[in-house]
Amino acid sequence: MAIGCGATFAKIVLIIYNIIFLLTGLFLIGLGIWLIADGYVQNLVHLTFNGSNSDLFRNAAILLIAMGALVVIISVVGFVGAIIENPIMLGIYIGFLVVIFCGEIAGGVLAIVYKDQIVYNLDNILASELAKQISYGTTTPYYSQAANGTRCQTSDVGYLFDFVQIELQCCGISSGNGNSGYEGMNYTFLQMCPNLNPTFANFPISCFPLNSTATFGQFHTNPDNEYNSQKLVKPNTGRFQTGCSDALAIKLEQYAPVLIGIGIGFGMLELFGIIFAVCLCRNVGEDD
Repeated sequence: MAIGCGATFAKIVLIIYNIIFLLTGLFLIGLGIWLIADGYVQNLVHLTFNGSNSDLFRNAAILLIAMGALVVIISVVGFVGAIIENPIMLGIYIGFLVVIFCGEIAGGVLAIVYKDQIVYNLDNILASELAKQISYGTTTPYYSQAANGTRCQTSDVGYLFDFVQIELQCCGISSGNGNSGYEGMNYTFLQMCPNLNPTFANFPISCFPLNSTATFGQFHTNPDNEYNSQKLVKPNTGRFQTGCSDALAIKLEQYAPVLIGIGIGFGMLELFGIIFAVCLCRNVGEDD
């Protein structure tokens, strides 16, 4: 039986710690599910991370769920090992904690580096995606008129730009006049959808503020129709002047440190568990 005030204290702390550790595992599972299921997050990811990198983000969220499940299992092993003072279970528990600790610290460092790369390349990423939509003759124009002429449709990437432009109140790529990226169009939106308000000839409808009661869900209905959407904005107030690369960079700078800090914080929490598990394990089997 574990002896001494220090060992008894270590046992009590380890039991409480593993209850908290179990809750953090459930939190990781919930966070991973939220990153996959939340439409707002997914729209930002698909546009910001571009192509295969959005799959990488999804895989990271799945990995977060798997890590959370592993944390739940390990916390149960640690809890039971502390209760019955089993050195084998405690040894396995310590080994897993060391692996997770190293992995989370490494993951935090990589996330910091990757975040900086994304922010640095945002202009190029958005410009590349937008260029596919605003070139005359493209098979995926930003706007296109349905065959019956009563509906103006939006492309998949156009939908994402609409989402970001409405939610972040931005327009195009960079901030200021002459830098939006839409100036490079070799067609006008009126050529694609003749029944649009002439105000929207050179900039998408989503570059203008919505009416106070309108929502993005009302702006994009199913089936999509920009002829109806144009009734929900205030074109006379002028378009947004902030570029979406700037707006997205601000969002990344806001949220990335929080997520990175959570990961590193969990790593420090695991180090705390390792110390008390080693303390208890060393005293198992000693006599009073």
